[in-house]
Amino acid sequence: MMLVLTYALAFLAWMVLPEVPLPPDAYLAIEPVTIGLIILAVTGSAMIAGTGVQIDASIKQSEAQAKALKEKARVAQAKGYAEEERIRDMNRRRLRKMREAIGTSGVRSDLGTPLDTYLNEQGAAEIDAMNVRMGANYAASQARAAASNSLAAGKIAAIGQGIGLVGDLGSLALTGYQAGAFDSPKKPGGP
Repeated sequence: MMLVLTYALAFLAWMVLPEVPLPPDAYLAIEPVTIGLIILAVTGSAMIAGTGVQIDASIKQSEAQAKALKEKARVAQAKGYAEEERIRDMNRRRLRKMREAIGTSGVRSDLGTPLDTYLNEQGAAEIDAMNVRMGANYAASQARAAASNSLAAGKIAAIGQGIGLVGDLGSLALTGYQAGAFDSPKKPGGP
C-alpha cells in the first residue's frame, strides 16, 4: 500500500511539476491495472473532498442566513412593541383630553352619549394597539419560519450533494471497470 501511495504522489508531482523525475525504471514495473486504480483512488478522493467542502459551505450558509432571519424577527418584534407603546401613549393623551373636554362642558360624563363616545374611543384605541402588536408578531413569525426553512434547505442541499457524490463515484467506478482497471493482470504467455 505504501508503494502505491509513493507512486501516486510521484505521479501527481510529475503532472504538476514535469521536471520532477519519476522513480527509477526498476520501481516502475507496475501493471497498468495498478496505475488505473491509483488514478481512480486519487480522483475519487478529490471528489469526496470537494463534495465535503460543498456540503460544509451549504450548511454554514444556511445557518448564517437563519441567524440573520432570527435577528430580523427579534428586531421586528421589538419595533412592533415600541410602536404599540407609542400608540397607547398617544391614545392615553387623546382620551385624557376627551375626558377633560367632557368635564369642562358641564355634561355628566358617567351617563349617556359622552360615556358611550368615550368607551367607543377607548375600545378603538385598544384595537389599534393590538393590531400593531399582531402585525409585529406576524412579521416576527414569518422571519422565524423563513429561518427554519433556510436551515432545512441547507440540509436538503447537503443531502443532495452527498447523493450526487455517490452517483459520481459510481460513474467513476463504472468508467474504471469499463477501462479494465479492475481486471486481474494477465500472466505473460497465458490467456
